[in-house]
Amino acid sequence: MKKRCLLAGMIMMLLFVTACGTASKEDPASAGQETKQTQGTDPAEKSSETEKVQEETTLEDLPDMTAAEVGTTITFGVYEQDNNTDNGKEEIEWLVLAKEDNRILVISKYALDCIQYNTEYEKTTWETSSLREWLNGAFFEESFNAAEQSKIAKVTLEADKNPDYDVDPGNSTEDRIFILSMSEADRYFDSDDARMCEPSEYATEQGVLIGKRDDCTEWWLRTPGKQSDIAAYVTHFGGLNMYGMWVDGGVAEYEGVGHNSMAVRPAMWIEVR
Repeated sequence: MKKRCLLAGMIMMLLFVTACGTASKEDPASAGQETKQTQGTDPAEKSSETEKVQEETTLEDLPDMTAAEVGTTITFGVYEQDNNTDNGKEEIEWLVLAKEDNRILVISKYALDCIQYNTEYEKTTWETSSLREWLNGAFFEESFNAAEQSKIAKVTLEADKNPDYDVDPGNSTEDRIFILSMSEADRYFDSDDARMCEPSEYATEQGVLIGKRDDCTEWWLRTPGKQSDIAAYVTHFGGLNMYGMWVDGGVAEYEGVGHNSMAVRPAMWIEVR
C-alpha cells in the first residue's frame, strides 16, 4: 500500500512539473512580442501608403489656410526630413511671412537640403541658376500633389541688386518656388535672430554647415554677391552676408577637395482661396 501511495505521489509531481514547463513556453511577454511583430506596419508599406494619400489629395482635402497669420506656421507638401527614407517623406512646415490679396508668402521653417546655387563655378544669376531649375522642377513636382500645385501661384520676381556691390542681377523671372532676395530677407524678418534657421536631419546629413555655438545653418539668397560668380546668403547667426559665397558652394575653389555646405529654404506664394 505504501509503495502504491509513493508511486502515485511521484506521478503527481511529474505531471505538475510537466504542466509548469508547458506554461513557461507560453510566456505572456513572449506572446505579446509575437503579436506585436505580426501586427506591426512595414516601413515600406507606410511609405507607400503616405505617397498614395498624397497623390489622392483633392482641393477639398487641403487645410483651410484663410486664417493663417503672419508669424504662424502651416503644413503643406512633403519632403524627406528625418533622414529615414523607410518611413516616407515628412510634411513640410512653413513660416508665414506675409499675407495679402488672398494669398500668403511662406518660407520653410527648417532648411530642407544642401544644394548648390549653381552646379558649375561660373557667372550666374538667379535666372540661369541650377537651383532655380531644381526648385521649379524636381522639388515642385515631387513635393506637392496636383491639388497643392494648383494653389502655388506663379509670381514675377524682380532681379534684386546687391546694395554694396555693382553686379548685374540678371533679368526678372516668373517662378512658383524661389528663395528670398536680400531685400526680402531684410523686409520680412525683423531681426537676425528671426532669420536664424535650423536644418532638418536630412539636410545635416547632406552636409550643411552648422554653427559651433548654435544649431543653425547658412542659407542662400538669390541676390548676387561681390561678383557674378558669388551669391549672397544668410549666416548661421542670422546676418545678411552681402559679400556672398561661390555659387557652387566653394567646390571648384578648393579643387574638388571642398564641398557645398549651403542650405536651401524654399519660399512661395500660396493662394488661400
